[in-house]
Amino acid sequence: MLSEKTARFERAPQDALGHGALEGQLATSPEGLVIVFKLKDRTFRKHDAQKIELPFSVIAEVELKTGWFRQAQVRVVVREADRLSAFPGAETGELLVQIPKEQVAAAKAVVSSVEYERAQAELKAAESRTWGGDP
Repeated sequence: MLSEKTARFERAPQDALGHGALEGQLATSPEGLVIVFKLKDRTFRKHDAQKIELPFSVIAEVELKTGWFRQAQVRVVVREADRLSAFPGAETGELLVQIPKEQVAAAKAVVSSVEYERAQAELKAAESRTWGGDP
């Protein structure tokens, strides 16, 4: 189930023929970050939408990159690279997608929500660890 914090993304084609172009959506859920995407080829093949769910505890880093002369991008790095194996081009555990101009504010809300929830998950994990014996 997707929340109200969602942002559309796209990725430019990987070659001159238009292969490898993606479009999709980043969204937060109570459990983590949800990535829904669809491969867009210039061929006549139809591709089904795919969904990747990343728990907050698996996300190592998330950031929104903006600049004067470049399109905004969201970068997500995970601790377990196989979690992103279904996403084309993210085999190393790092995902980078472009955010359309009109979606930058929505992407900022998604990124800040994920950062907050990720920090809460890390705090909870740190509190549950025991460092030494009980008194």
